[in-house]
Amino acid sequence: MKQFHFSFTKLISMLSLFIVLSAAQISLSFAAPDADFNSALWVAEDNGVLKVTTSNGNVLFEIANIGRVDSVVTDGERGRLWVATQTGVHVYNFAGQQLLTTPTPFTVTTQEADDIMMVIDEAEGSVWLTNELELIKLDSNATVVFKQTNID
Repeated sequence: MKQFHFSFTKLISMLSLFIVLSAAQISLSFAAPDADFNSALWVAEDNGVLKVTTSNGNVLFEIANIGRVDSVVTDGERGRLWVATQTGVHVYNFAGQQLLTTPTPFTVTTQEADDIMMVIDEAEGSVWLTNELELIKLDSNATVVFKQTNID
C-alpha cells in the first residue's frame, strides 16, 4: 500500500504554494455527501490522481491511466472530483467511479500555453477552465456553456 509521509506544516506549505501559483494540483474535500469520503487529499500525478487520507497519508485508491493531469478540483456539495487532462475533462464521484467525460473543449493551444487551470463554482456545480488562450465554462453535465478565445 502506498503511503505519503508529510507533516501538517509541510501540508500547509504545499497548500500555500498551490494557492500562490493558482494551479489546481491538490484539492481537499472536507464536506461530502457520504461521510466515508470526508477529509481526503486529491493529488494529481503524471498519469492519474491519488486519493490520500489527511489523517495518516494512506493512499485510499488511484485513478490511473487518464493522461497528463493538469488540474483537479472537488465539488463537496455534489461529491464530485473534476479532473482536467490534455485530452479531456473527467468527472468522478468520491469513490473514484467515472460519471462524465468530455473531450478537451480547447481549440487553441500552443507549447507555451498548454497547462489547464480550473476552478469550481460549487453553487452551480460548474467549472471554469483556461489554458491562458481560451476561457471556458462547463456546466454540471460537462457541457460547454461559455467560451472566449484569444484572452491573452
